[in-house]
Amino acid sequence: EDVKRADAEKLARELKGKVIQLSVRGGENGKIYGSVTNDQIAEAMREQLGVDVDKRKIEAEEPIKTAGQAFINLKLMSGVSTRMIVNVKVVTR
Repeated sequence: EDVKRADAEKLARELKGKVIQLSVRGGENGKIYGSVTNDQIAEAMREQLGVDVDKRKIEAEEPIKTAGQAFINLKLMSGVSTRMIVNVKVVTR
C-alpha cells in the first residue's frame, strides 16, 4: 500500500500543472459538438505524456464545451490528486 501511495504521489508531482493539447470537432464559433469526454482526455495523456490513466479518475471542474483552457482534477488514489490544464482547439472540418 505504501509503495502504491508513493508511486501515485510521484506521478501527481510530475503531472501537476501539465498542459494537454486536444483538438476536437466543432462549429466556427468555438463551440464543440457535445463536450470533451474523459476518454478523449485519457487518450491524449497516453499519447502526449506517456501516462496511462483510468478515465474514471479524471474529473473536469465543469463540462468542457468550448475552445480554450479548462482545468481537470486527476484523482490518482484516495488523498492523492493533482490539477492539470486541457487546452482545447476546435477543428471545423
